[in-house]
Amino acid sequence: MEFGKMSCEDLLDRTSGYLNESELEKAIATLSKYTSELDPTSPEYYYYMGILHAKMGDLASCLSNLEACVKLSNADAQLMSALRAAGQISPDLACAIVPAEMAGKGNRGASSLLPNLLFPARLPSEVNRLILQRYSDNFELLYDQLVALDRNSADQLLVDDFALNGSNYWHHVAMGHASWMRAERSQADAHYAKAKALSMSQGVWAVHFNCGVYSWLSQEQVNGLENAHVENVHGTDDWRWHHPVNLTNNPEVTLVFGCDIGYFHYVPKLLETLIAAKRSAPQSPETLIVIGVAEVVPELVNFLEDVSAYVTANVPGLHLCFAYGKLKRSDDAVFTCIRYLLLPDIVAKYNSRLIIADIDAYFPEDFFRRLREIEPFDFGFRLYAFDEAGRQRHGQPWGFGAGITLLGRNDITPKFARFLANYIQIAYDRWAPTNWCIDQCALAQAFDIYVRPRWHDFAIKFMDNGEPLLVMPHHVGGKAEFKLQGDLISTQNFWQKIDTAS
Repeated sequence: MEFGKMSCEDLLDRTSGYLNESELEKAIATLSKYTSELDPTSPEYYYYMGILHAKMGDLASCLSNLEACVKLSNADAQLMSALRAAGQISPDLACAIVPAEMAGKGNRGASSLLPNLLFPARLPSEVNRLILQRYSDNFELLYDQLVALDRNSADQLLVDDFALNGSNYWHHVAMGHASWMRAERSQADAHYAKAKALSMSQGVWAVHFNCGVYSWLSQEQVNGLENAHVENVHGTDDWRWHHPVNLTNNPEVTLVFGCDIGYFHYVPKLLETLIAAKRSAPQSPETLIVIGVAEVVPELVNFLEDVSAYVTANVPGLHLCFAYGKLKRSDDAVFTCIRYLLLPDIVAKYNSRLIIADIDAYFPEDFFRRLREIEPFDFGFRLYAFDEAGRQRHGQPWGFGAGITLLGRNDITPKFARFLANYIQIAYDRWAPTNWCIDQCALAQAFDIYVRPRWHDFAIKFMDNGEPLLVMPHHVGGKAEFKLQGDLISTQNFWQKIDTAS
């Protein structure tokens, strides 16, 4: 096959074959010809060239290729500094701290090369934190990729790295994942606790998908949590509530959202699209929407009061309830949990099916048709890591989508709600680098207690399958694209939009 007709995948597969046969010079020649004649600006090829030269012991060529890779990738300046510092120690270490995704993420050929990366590498007893962090990041990323490709290779990576570097944060978080996937809960809990402690003592922070390690509670800590008396450390017990005056019976469905004032700009469109959907389906179920807002200003409280009065008078079968106040611990992780913190109060007053969702969403015009289609289901979750038998196939225990959840069993929902709220109260750690995944940890643990053991007794909706119930950023390409969907609606033009549509 001529290089000009060779696809990227074919080229990397051929190189992989040379590596497996230890024909390093052929591999270098293959990549050199491609990079010089066809694509001299491709970072992934310089990445592999660096690895090949390292395997041959050519440190100078290794570093020059890895530096070219980093420059072409427009990586941050700290990576280049870490690369040069690591290069003074060993070529293996230099290769080990360049992010593995530079190999061409999702590329079939690149995936076949992953077992040939110079990883793990021996870390010196005294090493600067920048190198340590980059090494840890790469270990977590590579382990996650290897689990999907070949679990035996992933397990061997754990063994090899431990032999070289002993007990470290990244080792224990990966061991926790391995134990969790083997249904060894007590071992997983112990590894996650050790990983968190080492992360904070070593000053090495988790990659984004492992941030749940800072908010994970052990099985012993969550046993009976739904019935525990837990201090409200976030302050939501002091919030003020506005309840609709004409809702005398329980609604058939309650929609729950929460945000801080910074995300309140999503609320007008959320409400306007729900009103439009309700008007297009006048025979749809009695519906209550509940919104919790932190740090809200009086003008926005007035807006919500006016909307509540408006729907009471003009939109039969729709009601707005809201709660507002200050938080004792104000950070982004807590803002995402407002909906969970308010759930026990909501469930105690309004006994109905619950839809709990992110605030950055809006309702499609045929929302109530879509809602009717999920009536047969007892629960609904974003189960992207699970198969149809309820078995988790990859990822982390907190790899559990919290964007939208259906709780449809009124005999279980009160316990589920109290568990979620109590979990958020006791798992939050103000000394941790982040509590960002705390809502996912809470939801995953509640699922593990109340739903997974009775998987075959319940009708479970995979919320990512089929038509989405609400339109959310991940349905349209991301938050930037989401903001461009439909009309821009604010508190200023909300009433004009409502009047035009009525």
